[in-house]
Amino acid sequence: MTAIGKSENTFIYAKTETALGIATYPAGTDAVLAINDPSFVQEINFYPDEQKRGTLSELPPVIGRRQAGTFSFETYIKPSGALGTEPDENVLLTNAFGVKTATPATSVVYSLPAITADVAGMTIICKKDLETTFNFGCIVNEIILPVEAGQVAKATFNGVFLRQKKAGYTYVEGDILAAETNIPVDDCRGFETEAKVKFGAENNTDAGYTITAVSYTSGGQDYITITPGLAGGISDNVVCDGHVPAASVSGYPVASEFGYAKEANQGDSTVNSFIISATVTLNNNIKILDTEKNGSNYPTRAVRAGKREVTITIDKVFEEGDTKYGYLMEAQTAQHIELNVGNTAAYRFEIDLPRVNWESAMNPAGDEEFMLSRTGKAYASTSFNDEITLNFA
Repeated sequence: MTAIGKSENTFIYAKTETALGIATYPAGTDAVLAINDPSFVQEINFYPDEQKRGTLSELPPVIGRRQAGTFSFETYIKPSGALGTEPDENVLLTNAFGVKTATPATSVVYSLPAITADVAGMTIICKKDLETTFNFGCIVNEIILPVEAGQVAKATFNGVFLRQKKAGYTYVEGDILAAETNIPVDDCRGFETEAKVKFGAENNTDAGYTITAVSYTSGGQDYITITPGLAGGISDNVVCDGHVPAASVSGYPVASEFGYAKEANQGDSTVNSFIISATVTLNNNIKILDTEKNGSNYPTRAVRAGKREVTITIDKVFEEGDTKYGYLMEAQTAQHIELNVGNTAAYRFEIDLPRVNWESAMNPAGDEEFMLSRTGKAYASTSFNDEITLNFA
């Protein structure tokens, strides 16, 4: 029976790289669980052949190199249940915000970096059943944090990456002895160097085998070359596909409706604010330099191309006292906004925006009770790099 890819057999692993774009393969403890269909795509440049040949027919395009890759996926935000211990999504959150400060038995805080900070990368493996992509030089360009009653707390990670390699799904041809490095397969065209594979249950003690070469012969025998050599023999017709380590996850999902929102004018103490929902977005404005000549089929560098931007949208029931928001917008009077998710220490987190300037005019609307939607932007103090923090405590 032909194998059919199943959506539930999806896994993501993320590990901080030693340097941007250097393959740094995740372990099982680097797993995060997606809650949507992840997307990791790297397109190729194709240029039209514009030569005039006395015909109106088109000929195939000229093939260029790879563009910057893009990725997008959602996960729950899961506090660890232990003060000072990072959540499951630690690698992703550190990459998105730039700075992590962990205080043992107290808190983990994610904050923003200075302009001099290097652009850090991650290796992210995404297994979608029959195909596994190994994505190197991954950078979170945008993180979206919705806080909404009736939902589990989650985050959307949107980003870019330098290089993608793939491991597909095929079958071994013939019985192969231990120590062999050249493995004959039915079809090697879905496999690329730097990807990791396994052969049935033979997975090199959960480390996988790294592909070093792929040999395709039309109408002939295909080979995948691996390192190290096989730890044990494998049988004819065993499945060869992408290897990911056994996932080990912890953390505790938390419903967004628990906790509270607080606000205050600058210099005042925060007070409870009854909101329906809020969405905070951090955009890092990082650019991959995919147009420079670098001797490679892939881009190799990235830069912080412009100012980052932190925006917020809040929806709430329109009630007594809310008419002040029109004045705050017109006067550009900053407010301190805290969005707390969860009630119990070690099982909660807080999004803290010390200086929010509202940008939308007052326009209450609704068929029953009036609702008020506000949009604004978080700004830094004169100390800089303090527009937003994400706190687990």
